[in-house]
Amino acid sequence: THGRKWRISFPNRAHSGWEGCEMNELERQRLRATGTKLRYPPGTRVELIHMEDAYAPVPPGARGTVEMVDDAGQLVMAWDNGRGLSLVPGVDSFRKLSPEEVAAERLSMTMGM
Repeated sequence: THGRKWRISFPNRAHSGWEGCEMNELERQRLRATGTKLRYPPGTRVELIHMEDAYAPVPPGARGTVEMVDDAGQLVMAWDNGRGLSLVPGVDSFRKLSPEEVAAERLSMTMGM
């Protein structure tokens, strides 16, 4: 609900301007989406562990590329298997591939050509 307020406090003084700041649900969602955008910029490679979609989930182990993070904080994905379902942080389980894993993927693609 948009009228609900959340109290945010930060333990270190670097954020003293935000100390005790009250945020409504929309502001909290916007802040969470901004953090997700910073953690998963376009081009980030991820691997799915589990998707909460009863009708047509992407299979565990599938890999894909983040196309963008929408304003709700969902990761809009281009899955390697052609699927187009978004990931919902906090609902779906996934992990960011390490730089070494991304390099190995690129190497295997060039070796396979």
